Amino acid sequence: MKRYLAPIAAVFMLMACSSDVEFTPKTGDERAYWLLTDTRVDIGGRVQSQSSRALMRYQVEATAPDLHMTLIPEYMEMDGGGSSSFNSLATPDDDDELYQLLSSGFDMTLDAETGQMKAFSGRDSASWAQVLERSGDQLVEELSKGLSTPGLLQSIPAKVGTEVDLAEFNGYPAQLKVVNVTDTQLTATLSSTSAKGRIYAELTQARDSGWLEQMLLVIDAPFSMYGRTGQVRTRLAMLPEDAPAAHLGNYLSFSRGDEWYEIVHPEQDLTGIAAPTPAQVFAYDHGVYTDEVEGVNLQVLHSLDQVTVPADVIFNQVRAYDAEGVLLPVRFANVGGFSLSDFDGPVRSWSSLLPLGWDQQANLEQIHSYKAEVALQPHYMQVHTFDWTPGQEQVHDLEGIDLRITPVAGLAQVYKIEINTHGSTRYPLHYFGGVEGRMQWQDVGLGPAWLTPGERNLFNAYQQNKGSLSWRLELDEQPEQISVYLVLPEAQPSARREITFISPEVFARDPEMPPLEQHYLFGPPWQYRGKTTLDFNPEQPAMLDESGQSGQSGQSAQAVLPGEWSAACTLEVTDAEPVNGHALEWRPVDECREQECDNLYLHQQQAYELATDDGEQRYFYGREVSSRLSCQGVPQ
Repeated sequence: MKRYLAPIAAVFMLMACSSDVEFTPKTGDERAYWLLTDTRVDIGGRVQSQSSRALMRYQVEATAPDLHMTLIPEYMEMDGGGSSSFNSLATPDDDDELYQLLSSGFDMTLDAETGQMKAFSGRDSASWAQVLERSGDQLVEELSKGLSTPGLLQSIPAKVGTEVDLAEFNGYPAQLKVVNVTDTQLTATLSSTSAKGRIYAELTQARDSGWLEQMLLVIDAPFSMYGRTGQVRTRLAMLPEDAPAAHLGNYLSFSRGDEWYEIVHPEQDLTGIAAPTPAQVFAYDHGVYTDEVEGVNLQVLHSLDQVTVPADVIFNQVRAYDAEGVLLPVRFANVGGFSLSDFDGPVRSWSSLLPLGWDQQANLEQIHSYKAEVALQPHYMQVHTFDWTPGQEQVHDLEGIDLRITPVAGLAQVYKIEINTHGSTRYPLHYFGGVEGRMQWQDVGLGPAWLTPGERNLFNAYQQNKGSLSWRLELDEQPEQISVYLVLPEAQPSARREITFISPEVFARDPEMPPLEQHYLFGPPWQYRGKTTLDFNPEQPAMLDESGQSGQSGQSAQAVLPGEWSAACTLEVTDAEPVNGHALEWRPVDECREQECDNLYLHQQQAYELATDDGEQRYFYGREVSSRLSCQGVPQ
């Protein structure tokens, strides 16, 4: 149990921060949050990594004379850096006390006036008693530290720039500064530096109720447990239940924050381009699912050659079914995804889903298909162009969105651009027209100096989610004008479809479905964007794998079909000049030649190569060959 103590304590530290400014819950109120942590414990130079992800539901049981809340984990995973792990989906052992403790949840009682902890316990009394017996008072002490009142019970004025000294925030004296106020939300930063450690946080709370809506927190402090001392650095996030709950490591792996890139310009006039139609987005009767390490990806393929105007493809009401079509009792949460991606292969949209619940392994093993309601929400583009004023601050109102351009002191030709959407549904693209030079994707001055680049990246992503973005531009010369590009989603989806998602094997056997992959003769896939052909370069072989071996070159031709099709399909040459008296034909590749198996996926598919009928020559140049693929029957 001790090995889980630090990550559990970190999770509950985050919970404590929901009792904040003018927190006025009512009996029966409940909210669920994603609680994410990433912790590095350094003891004498030996670093141990720990992480956790949990969906926690808060239920208010009583508000007087004390505030009593029940905390129910609907999903929980913990990783002790490879040495230990825990996942609520797994089937527990009969005597798994940790599983019994966490799945049952916790009871918490706070003083309604001061916010101080008065009682905390596990709801399963037997497992709670066992854990206390094994871990002693250390567990309660660590949890109590995180669950004590964070000091936000005092009123925070809803005025940008207001600074308030807090006597205690998670055990630290801190200063709060209001940085943004809307009709419904207040956003503030918190910081503290003392002998106890240092903290930095950004949080957003509802103005009417005081419920915390979103928070990021970094704590760097001395560490002491079980007679060992060291330094612990904890990154915590509290996100709404419907937010994509990717691991914090996805942001923290960002290694630097000072790279400069060429300023990106739109390739064409974006204002006159029509959004994709429902017929293009919902072109096929089925989607496909792929099993991943932590869940499943649902993919919808589209009848689009390329993507020019963004749109949201939204996955809702995901259900899982067994082979008999019976609905399985499994819930899913969206943890990521992308709409209308043409980065690699056919244009598609996908949603990464994480199963929720406890002891779900048996149900997960029965899943045969999924169904979801998929909605298309089109966007349209806005372009705002302004005259440029060199060396001066420039402020513009983009119909309710603030644009501020500020010269950076001491850096010639460098300007900071800030955009605040104030909660608007419109958002800016990373494009700037009329200017030439280089740009930074994030402001390196974000937060205190002791934050790492990865932590700055995390806070920058948080700002983007809340509608505040910033860049730096280093200009080649002062421009005459600058253009900013905004995307405005339509108020409502234009179309909805219920789609059934089948396995890749079943999908590939359906001749009405499109290919899941595209293989290009010349060059990488990104070179084909917006094109159907590329100029042939005989000096540059195509389709090199990681080892540098070529499955085909500019002088050879190969075709790959699903293995199940080989019995029902025939691939034949219909028109080609003979070579040295021998006709050309498509010959099945039955054996791996050198490193070609990796390229041809022979274990899953049937490959053919163009060769002379005696098999002696399979490399050609400057020839036109017409072929026909004919199929009859049902692939088996």
